[in-house]
Amino acid sequence: YNESGEEVGFFDRTFVPDEATVYHDHLKLEEGTRGSQISGILNSRNEIMYQEMGYETIALGALSGQDYNGATHWPKLGYDWLDEDQKELGLRAVEDALTEIITIKLGWLV
Repeated sequence: YNESGEEVGFFDRTFVPDEATVYHDHLKLEEGTRGSQISGILNSRNEIMYQEMGYETIALGALSGQDYNGATHWPKLGYDWLDEDQKELGLRAVEDALTEIITIKLGWLV
């Protein structure tokens, strides 16, 4: 919440003790709040708490688009691919999306 008591975003997490994993399900900040370091501060604090609670892994999916910047945000904080298979799937999805954009917007056949 901001100084006026208005909600500026939300986040939710799923804790799976049997896997010692925390899933970052959502983190959404209103446009005027983005770039204010709130998410970095929040996640840094939470990561310490997760370790103290015995969790070893944080898993998440990352989107980018009009309302999301997770695909560029999380790598800046040191997050990486789960494994090489996931990395390959992610890179293939980016390549497919770019091919679609070029084909639709520019009319190129790639």
